[in-house]
This record gives sequence, C-alpha cells and structure tokens, in this order.
Amino acid sequence: MIKLLDYVCGLNFLKMGDYSFSPIMELSAGISLEYCKKLNSGKCDKAPLFFCFPEKKSASLWTAISILTNYYFEDHINNEIEGIKYNKGDKVKIFNSIGEVEGITKDFIFLKFKDQGGIPINKKLQSQLNKVHCKRSLSKKSTFGKNYRECKNNRNPISKILVPKDPETINQNYLESKVLLIAGRGNVKDINDLLNNVKIYNSPLSEIYPPGKNLIIKPDLKFFIDFFDNDELNLFEDFKNSMNRFFDILDINNAKEDLTKIIEKLDGTDVISEELDEDIRGFFADYESEMPKKIEFLEKKYPGVKESLPKKIRAVIINDISQIYEYPNAIKGFLEKKIPVIFISNRNVKNNTDFNFYDQLFENNPKYFRLNWNKHKIQELERHTNGSNYIDQGLWDQCKRYAQQSIDIDVIEGGELDILSPLLLSHIKDLDDFERLQKAFYTYFYPSLYALKNSMGTSEFIKSSIAKFNSIFDEFKSSIPLNIVKDFEKAISISFNFQNNTKHFEINENVFAQLLPIESDNKLFIPSEAISINLSSSESNKIIFTGYPFSEYSGSYLLNATCVDFVPEIKVLCWKNEASLTYAYLKRRTLAGYFTDNLEELVPLPDKYLLKQKSDFILELDNYLVVNLKKVNEGEEEDLQYLHTFKYKGYGIGNNLKSSFSVKCDIINFENGSFLFLPNSSKILAQTEDINGKLKVSKKAIGELNVGDKIFKYVKDRHAMRDIAKSNKTILSHLEKLEYWKITLEKLYIKCGSSVSKLKLLLDRTKKEYNLDNGNPSKLNIRNWLFDDEFLKPENENLRIILLANNETEIENKLIELDIAYQHVVSFTIGLSSKIKRQIVNQLSSKSIMDIDLEIIISGSPIIVQSRKILSIDKKDMEVDYINTRRILC
Repeated sequence: MIKLLDYVCGLNFLKMGDYSFSPIMELSAGISLEYCKKLNSGKCDKAPLFFCFPEKKSASLWTAISILTNYYFEDHINNEIEGIKYNKGDKVKIFNSIGEVEGITKDFIFLKFKDQGGIPINKKLQSQLNKVHCKRSLSKKSTFGKNYRECKNNRNPISKILVPKDPETINQNYLESKVLLIAGRGNVKDINDLLNNVKIYNSPLSEIYPPGKNLIIKPDLKFFIDFFDNDELNLFEDFKNSMNRFFDILDINNAKEDLTKIIEKLDGTDVISEELDEDIRGFFADYESEMPKKIEFLEKKYPGVKESLPKKIRAVIINDISQIYEYPNAIKGFLEKKIPVIFISNRNVKNNTDFNFYDQLFENNPKYFRLNWNKHKIQELERHTNGSNYIDQGLWDQCKRYAQQSIDIDVIEGGELDILSPLLLSHIKDLDDFERLQKAFYTYFYPSLYALKNSMGTSEFIKSSIAKFNSIFDEFKSSIPLNIVKDFEKAISISFNFQNNTKHFEINENVFAQLLPIESDNKLFIPSEAISINLSSSESNKIIFTGYPFSEYSGSYLLNATCVDFVPEIKVLCWKNEASLTYAYLKRRTLAGYFTDNLEELVPLPDKYLLKQKSDFILELDNYLVVNLKKVNEGEEEDLQYLHTFKYKGYGIGNNLKSSFSVKCDIINFENGSFLFLPNSSKILAQTEDINGKLKVSKKAIGELNVGDKIFKYVKDRHAMRDIAKSNKTILSHLEKLEYWKITLEKLYIKCGSSVSKLKLLLDRTKKEYNLDNGNPSKLNIRNWLFDDEFLKPENENLRIILLANNETEIENKLIELDIAYQHVVSFTIGLSSKIKRQIVNQLSSKSIMDIDLEIIISGSPIIVQSRKILSIDKKDMEVDYINTRRILC
C-alpha cells in the first residue's frame, strides 16, 4: 500500500503547503487523479469509479478538495498566462498598484509607473496582472514596491498551498477548474458547514474553494438531466406566458403576491435556475390544494431547471450511490464527455432491500472501477503513519476506529425464555383474527420480555405490564389453539416469576440503555437498572449491549455502534438463540458493505491487498465478529421484521366500507415512535434543506423528504376553519354556505342506504337523464366529497349533478352562490396557511432544539402544530383507510 501511495504521489500534486491529508485520502485522491487522466486521454473504459469508506460525507468533500487542488496547480502552471494578451499602452493592476504596459518580450512585461518606467515583470508574477480601465491614474514606483513587499509577506492561502516555498502570489481568479460535488439530499448544509469550519492558513476552506464557483455543490443530479438530452425542447417562453396569463385571472391576494415575485425573476432571465426552480415548485406545493386544476395545468407546462453545464468541470463526486440508478443518463452523459464520475459510499447498509446492492451493481457492470477500503487495507496504511494531524483528521480517526474494531458476542445459557420468546413471535403472527390480543402483546408483553432478558432482574412495573397482558390473554385463550395457549401460559408464568438474569454486567461500564416503551408516570429503561438513556457515539471507545436491543429495526442502535460510530470494542451479552439472531443480523449487514476491487486499468495495487471474492469478505469478518460458541446458527429476522411493521396494523379498511375508503400510502416514522401515513399523491408541510443548504419550510412530497427533516401537522378541516373564523362573520357566513352541498350529498348517501356504489348509480343516472357531458361522479370522487373534511367543494359540473339528483331548484343561482363562497374561503385558507407557516419559521428560528409541539395564535384562536423529526421513510404503497392518513399516529 505504501509503494502505491508513493507511486501516485509522484505522479500528482497531493500536497497542501504546511498541511497534509491522511494516507487514506492521499491514496484515494491519487487513484482518482490517475483515473481522471486515463479517462480524459481515452486510456481506460468510460466507467465510473467507486470508493467505499467507513464514513462517506467528509470523504466525498476531501476527495473533491484534493482533486480540485491538483487541478488548481495545473491551472497555475498553464496560466502563464493562457488566453490573456497584453498590448503596449494597456493599463494593468498589480499588487494594488496601477501601471502601464511599456513593452513586451518573450520572458518579461515591462511596466511604467507615474515616476519610473522599465520595471520588468517576469513570468511567475504575470498571473498577478489584471487589466483595468484606460482612464485609471498611474501609481508611483514606491507604492508598487511597498505593496509588492507586503503581498510577498502576506500571500493568500492558495499561494501557500500551491507554491509553499516560492514568494509568488497566485491570482485565484485565474484558477478556473471546477469540481461538481453531489452531496446527496439533505447533506448540503453539513458539507458547507465543514467547508466553513475547517481552516488553512487562518482562512476557511470555503474561501479557498468557493462553493458555487470552483466547488459546485448540488443535492442531486436532476439539474443535469436535460443537458444530455439533445431532443429536449426549451419550453421556457411558453411557460412564462402561461404564468402571466394565470396571474391575470388570479384573484387570491396571497397567491398573487407570491406569483409576482416569481414572474419578476422569470422576466429577468432566459433559463430556469435552481433557485428559481425552488420558488416555482414551492408555489405549486403551497397552492395546489386550493387550485388543483390550475396548478396541474401549470405543472404540465413547467420545463424544469435549464442550466448550462459549467466549463472546466474536472470531476463529478457523488456522495449518494443510489443516484447510479436514479440518473443513469446524466452519469453516462458526463462519462461520454470524458468528465470522470466518482461515487463515494460507506459501510452502513441498513435496509434489507439493499443487502445485495453492491453484488448486483458490479455483477451487472464488472468493468466499473472500484476500491473497498476494508480493514486490511486501512491497517496496512496505519502501520506506516507518523501520527500527524491531518486536514481530514475526523475521517482518519473513523477509519482507524473501524480498522481496530472487535465485536464479541458472549453466549450465556438463558433458560426457557430464550426458546419461548421467538416462538411467541411466530405464534402472534398467526393470530390475525385477534387484533386486540396482538396489540396487547406488542404494547405490554413483548417490551417486558426484552426488559427481562436485557436487565439483571425484574421490577414491579414489569410484573404489572405482564399482568395487563395476561388479563387480556385470558379473554381470548379459549378461542386459540391449545399448543399456542400452553406456550403463552408458560412464558407468562416464567416472566412473572423471573428473579435474576444469567447475564452479568456492571451498569456503570458504559452499558447501552434505552427507554422502555410502556406508558408510565416515570421514565423507565432497558436495562431496568439504568437511570438514563446511553447510546453509542463516534467518541465511544467501548459499549456493552446486554442483549439484542428492543426496536433495533427502527432505532438501529447496534447497527449504528457497529457501522456508523465504529466503536472499537463492542460486546453483546446474549442467550443462545438470541446470539444466533444477533450474529446473523450483524453478519448480513457488515457483509453487505463489501465488494470486490477492480483497479487493474488504473494503478498497480498488489494482489495481496485486493478483495477478489466473497470468501475474502468472510475471512476478514471472522477475525472481528466473534461468537464464543463453537457453532452458532444464523437466526432468521422475518418475525422481527413483522414486529417492526406491527404498529401499522389495524389502519386498513375493515369490514365496514360505509365510513371511508382506502388509499395507497407511504409511511413516515418519527423519532418518538409515532408515524404518519402519507397518500402517494399528497404533500406535507416540512422543514427541509434547499439546494444551498438552508433550512426552508414548505410542502414536500415523500420523494423530497429525508431522514432528519421535520414535519409539521395541524388540523385544518371545516370545523377548525369555522372555529378560527368565528370572529370573521363574512368568512363564517361563506363557510356555512359551503356546507349546503355537503349536507345535500350526505342526504343522498343515506337515501342510498349509505352505499357509495348505489350513490354512484344514482348520480350516473342523473347525469344521463339531463344529457350532461361533463362531471365525473366516480367512486373515488364520491368518497373524497363525503369523507375528506378538508375538501371544500367539487367542480361545478359535479355539483350540478348532485343538486339535480336531489331535485333542487334554482340550481344555477346556487352554483354562483357556492362559487362566491368558495373563492372567499379559499383566499382565507391560503392566508391562514401563510400565517401559520410564517409563525412556524419564526418559532424555529428562536429555538436551537425544536422537537416539541408549537402553539400558534391565529385571530385569537390557538392552533396546535405537531412537530416531528423523521427517523425513517418506508415506501410501501400500503393500503390504508383514508380517515387514518395525514395524521400522526402512535
């Protein structure tokens, strides 16, 4: 490894003046630069390069910085002075002094100052010249000399980095190379913070590698999709005209104000930038519920971002490996233009669906270049380091923690509960007809079992929880198969009489502790001896798990200690069957972070360091994931996966279809254990990171949300609106008028035996009887009209059918009256939404930590806004009863 490091350092500029990168970053940068050169010269396949680091976020930034530094050096060498011509009589600025070009030779430009001429400027200093207006006054020679000496002693950081031993000052304006860093959604702010916080020569990196100029940071590749599509038509003018026409017919003040700002920006440009794209999409999201058809029309016209590809992009660094499948055409387009594409991934593979991600990717694309920074490679580098303090010290520390890590699973005889616990999980899955019993098991008994197996002893609270489950179990056991009853009764008896655990530990030895998820007046923990939560961190040197953690699937406590924090010493105390589950859980996830190496066309890495086949992965894993048992079965996780999703149970459509209907939903899980079903086409108010890394509150769809974002939920149904508008008699009157169509429809629904199908038949017959061409009384629409309390009014074509079906008179007058009421209420609700959003933003800015609900006062009425932080997102297309959607559930 060291020979390879010396090899790439000899071929590339990998120094940072008085500062340096760790050996892992120097070597990664050197390999990356060799890849860049060979791709540019056509000496290797047009394929991306992949690195797997223990920590990817900072690794992607340091890779970008190191590559950019190398090309800065190339710019400097070639800039003597590429593309810049001077003529006799030109006035120039150098070292904050104004001179005039007096003569030009091959090696010198001679300048004349106010009181002296014939001053030679050699090649090394010509990069300091900048042309200025011909009317500028000349400086004195003494001023030039003084300024030159000061600049020589106070050179800018980039000069000290690129030419540390030379008095030369580099004009950073002439360094034109750029690197595109795709940070991944939700990571832009973190990377910008790192740029601002790390300093070299007393200057933050953000000044030496300016974001947006030389270092272009984007959340994803969507801004470059159309650039590589030659058939894409620029629909900008058509869209701009549509927005202007929409403005002319718009009669909602808040929307008109927002649209005015967008149109002003549209008029001042001929392309749609990322910033403008954020504004336009935010406008669509804010007003789509109030003007669905109009917004839908504009969205279809919207051409999206149209930015040109920046010049002199030397490489694309992507900190999100999933984008290989999301934006294949953009990636292919960069490579076809000989712009290198480098993916940075990490060893944390959390989702079961991603276990074979690397296998499938590289089996289908064996020529992709790749290097997996596994333990063996890092250990080899570590043996040859001098312990310096590196620019990327945080990354190097994590790499060393990973290289030193050992995970010991201590197996202890556990008795019958060790056998019964997984058996009960299997049984409870088969009791779908006993939902109340399943809920009781999930709420009381299962957490109690975990508390017992992960604690030194029992407690009165645990016994009380077991008793609660037992009382509910007694109600059902006569209807349950006898073998299942016997297993439950045995487990209940053993649990209730549990005294001392066979696992022994000292609670003050950095033992992992979590909250016991059972309602209580006091906070209770697992283990029961703990007095506070204790999780792993990137500073932890050791942690003891007293068993496989409760809610590991949602909390990832053991996985984080292993594959995120890389705690050097991890010990897990397990009963025998529990050990099988724990070992299999960790083995699957750690092996998922491995893939074979392929650098054959790029650099000469000796075979002894290469991962060539899966047996190499197993060999390394067996050296640090150790079970003190001669043979251990690899336990299945299926039952635990079922339990992880059990909390969603019972929210689908039951036998009674009279009250609601089902919709396909994705699921947002929150850090406090609650969750929310979000219909596929819906958006929710959220605090997310925009393209510049700034936090912004706006409506977002599921695909725009990330782990760590915050969502805000408040009730805005018809009843809430009436309560808020109670002091506004005009709006209250219009709200009451809007109730007319709803009451009419509900009468028809009851008349049809509370059957949506029969009501649909009635409305279809009415439409046909009156020869109406428009209107769509579909089952989905009827259910929305009946059961969505936030829905204000159907389109007039559908209203006409409803009123005719009820034999109403003066229908056209009623439609006009409803339209007027609707316009007033819509304007009121939009204004209300804007006020609530503003107050949320104001409260967020005044709180450094905000995980509590907010109280907002509107028109004297309090509105409770629920605030939750996203823990995970499950894209499941789950069929959920509509009344259970868009609500925070426990």
